[in-house]
This record gives sequence, structure tokens and C-alpha cells, in this order.
Amino acid sequence: MSEIVIGDVLAWEPRLEWRGDESELLRPLSWAVTIHPRIPALPPLRGGELIIVAQRTLDHLKRVEMVSWPEIMRLLSAQPVAGLVVDGEFNNTSIPGVPIISADTGFLVDAESYLNRTITEHRGELYRLGSDLSRALSTASISGADLDALFAVAGDVGRSELVLFDRAGTILGRSRSAPGELPFSPARIDGGNELPLHIETKTSRWLVVRLHPSGNEPLYLATASGSSGSPETARLVLSQTARMIEAFLGSLSDAPAVLDAPKRESLLADLLLGKIADGRIDAQAGILGIDPSESLRVALFVSRETGLVGRVRRKLSRGVQSHITILPTGELAVLMRGDDLWEELQAVARTDGALGLTRSEQQPGLRHIERATRQARTLGRLWLAGVMSDPVVEADNLGNADVVGILLPVWDPPAFNQGPERMLALAANRLGALEDHDRERGSDLIRTLEGYLSAGGSTTGAAELLGVHRNTLGYRLNRISELTGSDLDDAATRLALGLALKIRQIERALS
Repeated sequence: MSEIVIGDVLAWEPRLEWRGDESELLRPLSWAVTIHPRIPALPPLRGGELIIVAQRTLDHLKRVEMVSWPEIMRLLSAQPVAGLVVDGEFNNTSIPGVPIISADTGFLVDAESYLNRTITEHRGELYRLGSDLSRALSTASISGADLDALFAVAGDVGRSELVLFDRAGTILGRSRSAPGELPFSPARIDGGNELPLHIETKTSRWLVVRLHPSGNEPLYLATASGSSGSPETARLVLSQTARMIEAFLGSLSDAPAVLDAPKRESLLADLLLGKIADGRIDAQAGILGIDPSESLRVALFVSRETGLVGRVRRKLSRGVQSHITILPTGELAVLMRGDDLWEELQAVARTDGALGLTRSEQQPGLRHIERATRQARTLGRLWLAGVMSDPVVEADNLGNADVVGILLPVWDPPAFNQGPERMLALAANRLGALEDHDRERGSDLIRTLEGYLSAGGSTTGAAELLGVHRNTLGYRLNRISELTGSDLDDAATRLALGLALKIRQIERALS
């Protein structure tokens, strides 16, 4: 799926004025967030945010000695933010590497909600168009469409002018509405310019990408960026059409449209391990029949005994066989394009005591699949080492291994996102039932648990600390065990519950 970038927002909103370098216009944009005149001045940042900065807010923060602009600069320079939106009164030092967009002070008042609403609407339109175009191109490809038919589908569904040409400028294919001659000189591409490239002509603006059909010289695909309605739509249509055309051309040369099982598994393993260069991922995905922008997971079978591959293969249905591969380290990996296969995979793992099955978090496309593989392999190694006992381990649902879940980002940051989400999930998983009970019935189970753990698991000490009779304490502890499904005599359980209580204390203090 094509991303929203800074240049798109500038195209939608004429009240914004760009003050950065043109090369920064393709910075991906997630959401708009505002610096507030209170603590915390900013919510947690995850990257790609457009930061809205009103000078009077900065003056207030400085006046009450909450936070200074240099401190905000240090925070933002350490984050991959998309840019700053400032008003005309902004008089502070700019942040190196962070572009600036200026706007009237009045625009900033409601800028966050307005921009986020607009971004959401455009993302929805992109999703609908992307789904329609992907479905239409896939249907045409499966039905044996030739190059002209693929261009006709892409041009009609994407409402775009599309042109395929070689280094000499010879047009090899085009959509119905596209010009019969290349509207610009191909020399403008061969001049060492980085692609994708925007080319201005007297009547239009063209976006150009390079294709790498297997065994052939590079080709180029271009679209008039205004023909499909908006710049982000043009990028989406160009990206999806390029993938399909590249796969089609590759199937005509030395890259077979249908691979035998060993070659297919080898190619799939290379994709899962990140061995395919970015420029080749789309074409290789097309050969395997995978939409590279589709959300994906990786599941992994591991075993403490020999014979893993044969034992698992015999139990999997034919529908799963085309999604599996053997990794060099011996694990059997399954590429999951949804949850359809998950029930079958779990059944195999739970009926064989020597097998473990892990599953990664969902990743937003094939370019992130190496991360999913790394997650699944990390969990597999933990299962083999006995750190996790359940035969099925999911990265986004670790169950009683939730303490491990908040340690994983510290141990393996490239594979597991950091942030408070994992800690809050642990607290909700361990304490949610007790918190609901206290809220609905006016009970005191959370305080009872805090006292019990503070007393080191001593019922006598806890009863004295809480000022209740030991029988009352015993009843409450039994109720806590029932509601949480926990054994309070288990040291690991007490560790997890104590950690969950501490997380709740931090959350209350900082929220």
C-alpha cells in the first residue's frame, strides 16, 4: 500500500507553506500531533509524526519552567518525525534534519484534528482503490491477460495514464488514455537521478519508477501524477502496476511463472530471511503469487527431536504445503497471509508432544517479513530452552509468559517493538479481572494483593499489614486465584503480579 507523505498534505492543504528541501517531500507521514502547554507536552512518538508547534505554547512552557525548546529539540531529533508545522511567530532554532512547514496561527488551533481527519479519509480512499486494483490485476493475470490487457485494466481501474518504455524512449506498453509518444526525454532519467523521479513537462507532471524484469535491461514505468486525482493515488497505481508488469515480464524470460516445489521453497526461504534486495522483492513476490503489500505473519515449527520436517509435512493439508519452507537452521516456516491456516497449525502442534509452534506479530507487507521471521525464531529458541512451556507461543499473545514479552524488546530490539504497550498488556492480562471486580462490587482485591506481595507471600504478615483477620485474607486470596487463574504459591506468578502492580502505579503517576 502506498504511504501518505508530506508532499501529499501540502497538495491537499494550500494554507501550508513548505520551507524545506524538495527531496524531503517524500517523507512518510503517520499522524499529526500537537505540542501541548502541559506535561506531557507530547504523547509517545513512534515515527512519522507531523509535529504542530505554536510559538505561544513554547513561550508558556518556558515561562512556567516545564520544558525548554532545546529539550524539545533533543527529544524530536532522536525520533524519526516527519516535520514541524509552525506559525509565523516561530523564532526558535530549527532542528537539524527536520523540515519545517509554516501556517497561520489560526490554522494551528484545530490543525491536529483537521489533519488527522484528512489523513484518515485519504488513507481510506487509498485502501479502497488499492484493493480494487489489486483484485482486478490479479484476476487479469490469472486469466492469462497479455501486456496490453494488463495496462488496460490498470489504466481503467486506477483512472491513470501509464506508459512503459525502455532506455531509448521506445514505448512498449501504455494505458488507453496515455500519449502515444513519450512526453519527456529519456535522457532526464539516465542522468544519474535517483528514482522514483518527478519530471515536469509543459502540460503535466510525471512520476517514473524503474523495473527490473529478470534477465533484461531495466525498463521504466511512468504515470501522470495528476491523472489519477492525487499524488498518493498516482504512487499507489504506479506501484501496483509496476509489480504486476515486472512479474509478467519476468515470466516471459528465465523466471518461470510456476516454480517446482524445491525452487519455490528456496525462493520463499530467501524472502523470509531478507536475502532478496528491495528492488527485487515485488517481482519475486509476483512469481510466488504473493501481494507484497498484504499484511503477513510467519509461523515456525521447532522440535527437540529429530524428524521434524517429515513429521509435520505428513500432518499438513495440501493447502498449507505451498506456504511452507525449511530454513537453513532446520525450522519449518509457514508464511501466513491471514488466520485461515492457524487453526490447522495449532492442531498439529498440540497433538505432537515433541513439537513447538510460534507465530510472529502481523507485519505490514513483505518488506517487513524478515522481522516476522526473527520474532518467530526468537520465540522458538525460547521454547526449546524451556523458557516457555505451552506448545503454541504467539508474539502478540504470550499468555503466562507475559513477563518475557516485556523483556524481549530489551534483548532483541530489531525484532520486537519497544514502548509501553507490552507493559500495559501485561498489567491488563494479570490484573484486569481483579480491577473489574473491585470496580463493580466495591471489593478490595487489588489492595489485598499488594499487601500479600509486600509481605513476601506471608499470610500472617499480610493480615497485619492490611489490618484484617487471617480468615478474611484467606478468602480474598482464594478469590484472587479464582479470578486470575493464578497459583499464588508459584514464585513466577508472584513476580508477574508484582510487576503488573508496579506498572499500574507508574501508569497512574504519569498519566
